[in-house]
Amino acid sequence: MIRRPTWVLLAIFIILIGVLFLWQRSQVVSSGNATPTPAIEFLFETQGKTIVRFRISSMDGHSIEVLKAEDGLWELVEPVEKQGDSARIESGLSTIAGLRLITKLDTDLDKRIIGLDPPVNELEIELENGENMVAFIGELTPTGGGYYAYVEGEPLIVVDSFGIESLIKFLTDPPIFETPTPSPPP
Repeated sequence: MIRRPTWVLLAIFIILIGVLFLWQRSQVVSSGNATPTPAIEFLFETQGKTIVRFRISSMDGHSIEVLKAEDGLWELVEPVEKQGDSARIESGLSTIAGLRLITKLDTDLDKRIIGLDPPVNELEIELENGENMVAFIGELTPTGGGYYAYVEGEPLIVVDSFGIESLIKFLTDPPIFETPTPSPPP
């Protein structure tokens, strides 16, 4: 026969195993809940909308404007009227749509110091529904990770530098479609 104290110890042991099982299960469930990550914000909200025109200009007078023609091809309007290099322009459009905000600045900085009065560069887009959006781009931040910018009526922001720099290159190297010229046979 098993004595009464043995039954009591066995009952306590079973209760402790049950409590341990429930405690471990609650830890697994609570650790399974993901911590929400902040949503990625973009300079322009173009999701689901098509860009049909964009213009980049700098304070030194350089500018480039690209327009989607009725035939679906891209044309340069500025600096010269020529057929655009569709591959480079489409890449630029992807860059514009993906210009990621690094941070919103909650302090008022002197716009002259950060290159926004007047802006160093200006980026304007037009969507298929006729909506126009303009962003003013300033100087590179001290860390080099972004550019100061703002959209009219919005707070100052910092935008990812990689995208801005690739768009600024269009000012010095416009996406013009070059027709290959045949070379004479040897």
